[in-house]
Amino acid sequence: MKKFVIDEKNSGQKLFRFIKNVLPQFKNSDIFKLVRKKVVKINDKKTEPDYILSAEDVVEIFLNDTHFEHKAKKKKFQSVNSNIDVVFEDKDILVINKPKGLLSQPADGDYKNSVYEMARSYLYAKGEYDPKGAFTPALCHRLDKNTSGLLVIAKNHAALQNVTAMLRERKTFKSYKTIVSGKIDKSFFVSSVIDASAEKVRINSFKKSSNTPPDKIVFLMDNPELSAIVVNPELTENGISLVNVDLWTGKKHQIRVQLTESGYPLLGDWKYFNSNSIKKSEELKVSSYFLHAYKLKLENYPEFTAELPKDFFITIKLLFRENQ
Repeated sequence: MKKFVIDEKNSGQKLFRFIKNVLPQFKNSDIFKLVRKKVVKINDKKTEPDYILSAEDVVEIFLNDTHFEHKAKKKKFQSVNSNIDVVFEDKDILVINKPKGLLSQPADGDYKNSVYEMARSYLYAKGEYDPKGAFTPALCHRLDKNTSGLLVIAKNHAALQNVTAMLRERKTFKSYKTIVSGKIDKSFFVSSVIDASAEKVRINSFKKSSNTPPDKIVFLMDNPELSAIVVNPELTENGISLVNVDLWTGKKHQIRVQLTESGYPLLGDWKYFNSNSIKKSEELKVSSYFLHAYKLKLENYPEFTAELPKDFFITIKLLFRENQ
């Protein structure tokens, strides 16, 4: 039998999720069965899987100790490089500047090269993460492998709920920099329905406007089905442009697919492109796109900024020399 006294890191989450973290090898149906058959109790009483845990609650799981040994053995992350670029940190969250080429979540056969594992290694080295505990540091959102920039990791369940709620309710401000094919000398606003169910994202109900963007809060409240960006040019030369993109929503590949639909694919993007972007990418020998999440604002936090990766900065200098 194992007894757990709920701390602040784990308060606020459902009992089911707590058990899933403690016993990840168990199927969902098995966890429901454990609760139903009183193998799991809260404060010495039978409860339900959706019970919301509070600090000081006592969770008892009446199983042999061998069922819990996986926690002690699962320590691969301890050999992972913990040298991450920390932009901000407090007791609740960790904000990092993710490099291009690094996965957000581990992939099969490549567990070491991911933000998730590096963040666990970093917090373990600081004594802020106990692999035997019930809460594992969690990503609040993700960036694609070849997208760099600001990424938020929650250190406790309350922070995870708080930040993911901000993102879900679109109460954050996120801005990106990228280089696109095509000359952009005027800001524009894009909104569309995005179908992210397939590997290659599709767009429906596309609309582009060069007028002043609508009020963000009002637009998002009135159009919950739409995904939107605001594109602001910074430099343009030789048929390419450096732009800032304010991301109002957060769909899979949203910036890449909406810019392509607007006629301005990312330079070096071989998934979302047109004939002009392919020609420009080959001409300028840009083999991979640059997309950097450089600004992020969360409620009750200062605005976070992340420096451009060195290769992105150098590429800007090379491609826009006359405007420097």
